[in-house]
Amino acid sequence: MKKGNKCLIALMFVSLLTLTGCDPIVPDSPEDGQYATQTPMSAVEYSIYVNKQVTVYTQQLTTRMTMARNAENAGYENELSQTKNSIEIMKDVLDEVTVTMPSNGRENDRKELIKAMKTAIGHMEDYQKAVEDGKSVSGFIGNFQNDFNGLTGLANMYYE
Repeated sequence: MKKGNKCLIALMFVSLLTLTGCDPIVPDSPEDGQYATQTPMSAVEYSIYVNKQVTVYTQQLTTRMTMARNAENAGYENELSQTKNSIEIMKDVLDEVTVTMPSNGRENDRKELIKAMKTAIGHMEDYQKAVEDGKSVSGFIGNFQNDFNGLTGLANMYYE
């Protein structure tokens, strides 16, 4: 009898979930500017969030910058696959930032952050092409350093 009651309760719970429509909030696409969040984060939450996302970018940029610096001395056989992986990681982070509603009054800062992230991806894609073509990549060190500085500078804006 107890097993029957448990099954009945479980069935009722599943039915209730089905009827209430507990689907996750999924945006159409990041390019459409749809937010996956329903309300803006607090200023502190968004600051922490942005800094986490920027940290992912700066780690990718720092790694590729180091590889570009050392490429003249010795080649790394997996650099092309690692660069492709870095680009995918950066694109995933960009998509997430694009669909996350910023704290109140931070929409313009969010747009600047997205622009800086897209610029960094562009530089990374150019780097990938140079690696594929076997060209010198030492010229990308400055681009990656500028991207790093720009992103960390934007992240610091959230400490106001």
